[in-house]
Amino acid sequence: MARAQGDIGLGRQWRGIFTAIYAGGALQSDRLHEGLGFARAEADLIAKLGAHLALRGAYVRRFPIGSGYRGYDVASVEGRWSPGPRMDLRLGYVYDGARLLRAGFGIYW
Repeated sequence: MARAQGDIGLGRQWRGIFTAIYAGGALQSDRLHEGLGFARAEADLIAKLGAHLALRGAYVRRFPIGSGYRGYDVASVEGRWSPGPRMDLRLGYVYDGARLLRAGFGIYW
């Protein structure tokens, strides 16, 4: 689904724990009858467990626009191992009424 998304947020770091809150939204193609977009609010907590390992927990509340659907919650937890500054491996679990186990590999430039 094609989507353009924007967010604004505020974050703070305390002794290896980073917290952030965001507000934002998106416009999308409505290919799956999910509406023309959504507004969202998000809270994140990221804890560094060492030089290369971190855990992230997040809670998102989405408010669909133009779909007739009610707002819904998305909760997730993710472990991330970064062997270097430009690469990471992620394993996570997402719950939004359905359950999703996901794995990811990132290379950043």
